[in-house]
Amino acid sequence: MPQHYYIDTDYLQSYIFMKNHLLKKFLSKKNSDEEKTRSENFQDIIFNKNREIFIKIPFIVFGELFNNINNYHASFDENCISSINNEIFSLFDRNNVDLVPPEKKSYSLANEIIQKDSRFDSTDALIVSQSLIDKNSVFMATMDYTITESFGGGIIARINDRLYNNKERFKKLKIYG
Repeated sequence: MPQHYYIDTDYLQSYIFMKNHLLKKFLSKKNSDEEKTRSENFQDIIFNKNREIFIKIPFIVFGELFNNINNYHASFDENCISSINNEIFSLFDRNNVDLVPPEKKSYSLANEIIQKDSRFDSTDALIVSQSLIDKNSVFMATMDYTITESFGGGIIARINDRLYNNKERFKKLKIYG
């Protein structure tokens, strides 16, 4: 049975920045250590997977990545931008990584998350809802505090339980962080 691993923006961004010497210089020492951990975890996911594991990146994660690049790294030169593009293209080309749009049910689930936990913004709610709606998803790679805390007993844990108990999921979704 296929297993889907969903990747949040923090993992994708860390992977891309830590893979390239031109991009590493934009990270502070504190952030660099965190970015290195996420990048190594993401590489573990990519390189230790078998044919049954498929990596899924929600469209909104890709959009958030480029928004972060535009907002926080305006000083990138053409070499850095080219390097980012090369890392992204090679990630998708070499590793069977898929960009996935949200299903219609993802929007209503994201709305439920936002209504029941005001700490969630619409982007994070949609990212989590996509991974929850996918019956084949088993892991979501994120270090986002609101998401990880909510998996530990908050609204995400309750929705995860509900979907599993209603046979809308094959397994409960777990955090890989």
